[in-house]
Amino acid sequence: MSVTVNFFSKLRSLAITLEKETEQLEHAFTNDEQEFEDESPMRVLHELRSEIMVLKGDLQNVIDKKHSRSQDLMAFIRACRKLQERTASDIKQIKDTFETYGYKPLCNENSGNKKWGY
Repeated sequence: MSVTVNFFSKLRSLAITLEKETEQLEHAFTNDEQEFEDESPMRVLHELRSEIMVLKGDLQNVIDKKHSRSQDLMAFIRACRKLQERTASDIKQIKDTFETYGYKPLCNENSGNKKWGY
């Protein structure tokens, strides 16, 4: 949950920054008394585009890392499930072997850990 909150807060701040820069550029183009006399609007636009490309690259790197981690976690969960199935099969096989030789559990089968009466 915190990953998505963090992502959308960064995205929101990026959108706000873009809106402010857009307003400044529009003001620079329409206002006769330009605040940016030293910098041409095209230069400001180019710098803004460069910053956006850097942020986009950073965001893509973060997304790639999160996706890689997600894939690793999914592989781990699959391995755990497979191990759980194998363990359950082994326990059933041991139970069947014990019952073959006449072992009778002391407790109810639904009682969890005390199933075999240890």
